[in-house]
Amino acid sequence: MRTKTILLSAAVITAGLLSSSAQSNVYSVNIVGYVNTPLTAGAALKYTLVANPLNNDVSNAYSNLFNVLPANSQVLKWTGSAYSTATRTSFGTGWSPAGAENTTLSPGEGAFIRLPAGAAPVTNTFVGQFAGAGSYTNPLPTGYTLKGSIVPVAGTSTALGIDAALPGTPSGSQLLKWDSVNQTYLTFNRLSFGSGWSPSVPSLGVGEGFFIRNLSGVSNNWVQVFTNTP
Repeated sequence: MRTKTILLSAAVITAGLLSSSAQSNVYSVNIVGYVNTPLTAGAALKYTLVANPLNNDVSNAYSNLFNVLPANSQVLKWTGSAYSTATRTSFGTGWSPAGAENTTLSPGEGAFIRLPAGAAPVTNTFVGQFAGAGSYTNPLPTGYTLKGSIVPVAGTSTALGIDAALPGTPSGSQLLKWDSVNQTYLTFNRLSFGSGWSPSVPSLGVGEGFFIRNLSGVSNNWVQVFTNTP
C-alpha cells in the first residue's frame, strides 16, 4: 500500500485546508477540509471582503456558511448593479429579510461581511470540499463582478490565471482588493499593452474576495486548471 498526500500550497496548509489520501496509484478526487477567515472588528462598523473557497457538503447557503456571525452582522452580495443585503437578526439565529438565509455564495463568488460596531473579533470557518484535478471556469462579464478563486490556493493574479482572462486593452481593466485595516480599496490597473499591472502585480489569499472591473468590452472566462500530482 502506498499513501500520497496532495499539498496545494503552503498558504492553504496554513489556512487549514487538509488533503485526503488514497491507496496505490488511485488518488483522491475530492479534497476536504476547512479555511479560517478572520473578520475585521472594531469600535466602528468594519467590513471584510471574503470569497467562498470550498463547496459546503450541506449547501452554500448563508445559514451554513456564516452561522458564527453575531447579531446585527450583515452579508452584502454584489448583484451586478447593487448589493443584496442579509442581516443576522437580534436573537442571533435567524436572518432578515425572510428567506435571506437561503441566499447562496458558491465557490468563486465573493461578498462583504460587516460586523456591528464594538463586536468582538470573529473567525469564519468555511468547511467543505474541493473537487481536485480539473479545469474551473469563473465568468467575468463586462463591468464589475465580485469574485474569488474557485481553486483554494493563494498566489499572484498571474499564477491564478486572472491575467490571461484580462488581456490588456486600450481602456485597461482593473482588480480591486479590499484593505480591511484602512477600510478602502487598493486598485490595480491592467496595463494597456497586455502584460503586467500598475502599481504592481496583485497577490490574493485563500478565501479572499475582490472586484474585477472588466473593461475589455466583451465577457471573458477566468479559467483555472488544477492538477493533482502524485
